[in-house]
Amino acid sequence: MATSGTNTFNLDVDQVIEEAFERCGINSRSGYDLKSARRSLNIMLAEWANRGINLWTVELRTKTLTGSTSSYTLDSDLIDILEAVIYTTSDTTTDIEVDRISRAEYLNISKKSSEGTPVQYFLQRGSSTPTLYLYPTPDGAHTFKYYGLTKIQDAGDYNDQLTRWCTHIQILWFN
Repeated sequence: MATSGTNTFNLDVDQVIEEAFERCGINSRSGYDLKSARRSLNIMLAEWANRGINLWTVELRTKTLTGSTSSYTLDSDLIDILEAVIYTTSDTTTDIEVDRISRAEYLNISKKSSEGTPVQYFLQRGSSTPTLYLYPTPDGAHTFKYYGLTKIQDAGDYNDQLTRWCTHIQILWFN
């Protein structure tokens, strides 16, 4: 049995809205219908994120570290760090495990300005952007490589593709 061999099917926001209206057996009559439908998509995505339906939101990311800097602002879409390493390329390429510590453990470190290769991190999640604290403070240029749990993207413009959450829609349509 032959298959297509591709997995590039994707819908733009306006195509999802049009399909939803067709499935309901109605026609979109005005620009307000489209505006309302896009708002509903964004509300639905927020609800899914609140319910923990985050199947496509784990991303491998990196943050370049500089010497004598102990804290770094990370992207605002980051919810949490799942695993992390310090990536070094001095003589050979090496990944050094970095352990997560709690706020209390970080607070109790007496000399946070000690420098070396970081082996511990604390993630402070604020209201807008998370801050990464490292211990010891990096003694030079390193790369913090981590798998981050990120927010589901919103619907955006009508011609944007829905790659990151189109699978969720397909699951709901066919269940």
